[in-house]
Amino acid sequence: MPDPSHLARRVPAPSVRLAALIGTFLAAVTPAAGAEPEKDAIPIDRLNAGLPRRDGLDLGTPQATLEHFIFSCEEGDYASAAHALDLNGIAPGRQAEEGASLARQLKEVMDRQVWFRWDEVPDRPDGQLDEASIKKQAEGREGPQSSLRLGTLYIGDVDYEVRLERVKPKDGPSAWVFSPQTVKHIPILHEEFGESWVEGYIPEVLKRTRFLKIRLWQWLGFAVLLATGTLLGWLTQKGLDLLNRPEWPWVRTVAEALEGPGSLALGLWTFYFLSRKILGLAGPIVSLIEPLYIAVLVASLIWFLQRLITYISARILNRYSGFNNDEANVLITRIEVVRHILTFAVLVAGTLFILTRFEWFRQVGVMMLASAGVAGLILGVAAQRVLGNVFAGILLALTQPVKSGDAIIFEEDFGWVEEITLTYLVIRTWDRRRLVVPIAHFLDKPIQNWSRRSQQLMLPLTIYADYRVDAQAVREEFERLMEASEEWDRSVPPIFQVTECKEGVVELRGLCSAADPTSSWNLRCRVREGLLAFLQDLEGGLYLPRRRIALVGDDRREPTHDANGHQHPEPAGLPDEAESGPGRAG
Repeated sequence: MPDPSHLARRVPAPSVRLAALIGTFLAAVTPAAGAEPEKDAIPIDRLNAGLPRRDGLDLGTPQATLEHFIFSCEEGDYASAAHALDLNGIAPGRQAEEGASLARQLKEVMDRQVWFRWDEVPDRPDGQLDEASIKKQAEGREGPQSSLRLGTLYIGDVDYEVRLERVKPKDGPSAWVFSPQTVKHIPILHEEFGESWVEGYIPEVLKRTRFLKIRLWQWLGFAVLLATGTLLGWLTQKGLDLLNRPEWPWVRTVAEALEGPGSLALGLWTFYFLSRKILGLAGPIVSLIEPLYIAVLVASLIWFLQRLITYISARILNRYSGFNNDEANVLITRIEVVRHILTFAVLVAGTLFILTRFEWFRQVGVMMLASAGVAGLILGVAAQRVLGNVFAGILLALTQPVKSGDAIIFEEDFGWVEEITLTYLVIRTWDRRRLVVPIAHFLDKPIQNWSRRSQQLMLPLTIYADYRVDAQAVREEFERLMEASEEWDRSVPPIFQVTECKEGVVELRGLCSAADPTSSWNLRCRVREGLLAFLQDLEGGLYLPRRRIALVGDDRREPTHDANGHQHPEPAGLPDEAESGPGRAG
């Protein structure tokens, strides 16, 4: 092994001086091992001068202070636990008596409202957790802490922090104690979150036994209060049933709307209020229950408003349901669209309010705002079809190309518009099918509206007959049938014309006018049936459409000669004609 002195003699003198300067600098800027950096502690003259001195008291780190406070309280030694409080705001003569009482009250509050993990409480005098914090301190990003927040309690809109502070008395080492502000607020917190009157009647075994950090009596009380809220909701339901009387139409409407959501909201509010006042649930549990409570309460309000809007609009629509005219259909359509818009607005606003009560949603919102461009693009693509239908529904409500009750032909299907929403409409076809059509798709297609502005309609009736038919006789029969029909509104005189000549048949057309599309359809069918019967009876059906087939023979005649001796072929005989009527081949 080489001789260290020999190695030292071989080091050049300048290098030795440089090494000495570096060592002196490091010794100046780096605290010695085990040294306590106290420059960030809060300087005070004395700490708790009115409390008796105790040997072996360890308040050097936040974890040591909490251990001393909690273990002393659990052993019933509140006088010793008082040393973990900064009682300098109390006269020294009263510190011993009031300190023990304040320590007991703070322990009760912390048991109910303040939860923390021991591994998150620093066990270093400088209030830092690990070596990573030391590295950040060396880089100038963080430093020793002089204050540590254990929890925040809320009474109404006022927040109260439970906090440890590091103080440095002139006559002793630095110590971690509960801050003066925390000590000052202990009576207020204990009055709000301390032991309730019910706990005085609870056996000690139910208070000591815990399950998932919650006392056993609180679990039992939770079940009892839940049953109480359910019972009150059921009684509310029965009370609302008593108001459901025909002689009180508007009271009945509100009562019907309140039956479900009102009972749920009242029962839930009763449970939540009593659980906060009687059970004294811990802060983390309250922070978990409160958003759920608000979510269910707002959902009940949304449910009530949606039902109320539906019932009110239904009562208004019942007044106009018997009027089968364009003005009534316009009003019905507007009421339906307004109902859907209000329902959509209540649903969206309520859902957003519910989601904002959850921290994870607020964090997602912040992230989306931070990346507004990408998030907006993704949401825009995802919601394109939904928003397109919504805007198309609003456009349909404003322009009203169709209304509720209109008779339309859409993609070769005849039917009536039965329902219009913000995103789709329902068409009831003549054969009682229901076509549910997205509004964006509906507006992109041509539509025949048979009842726009007026339900009066004139439809053509077409029938085919043989070329030898007597058109005037058919015209007179058409006029007779129109006069005998109750559906004809007599706004247009009977018009009957030969409109086209086709191969083997002629086309006869009559115009049938009626007060509405249904009557017009029935009139056309009835007149067509009458004309068909007329043609069948006219000369035994001679003028019904016929097919003519010419039969040509294969034999040839000898040619003949004229007076001048010229040869002429003998003309072939005329072909035999065979006529076939409908369903009969030649």
